[in-house]
Amino acid sequence: MALTGSDLAIKTLAQRYRVAYQDEKPRADGSYDVPDSSAIYIFDGKGQARLIGTDSDSVSAFVHDL
Repeated sequence: MALTGSDLAIKTLAQRYRVAYQDEKPRADGSYDVPDSSAIYIFDGKGQARLIGTDSDSVSAFVHDL
């Protein structure tokens, strides 16, 4: 499951966090892919983004920064 919402809400959030995505054409069964960036965001208890990384960053690097 991924981010859901109206097209405008998703576009606004994507711009806020500077992530890229694009809609693909649905398959015959109605399923579809959404290619997107692989950024990993860490949020604090107030919902503020505090760290950003990628899937190539190690867990120990995130733990160190936290």
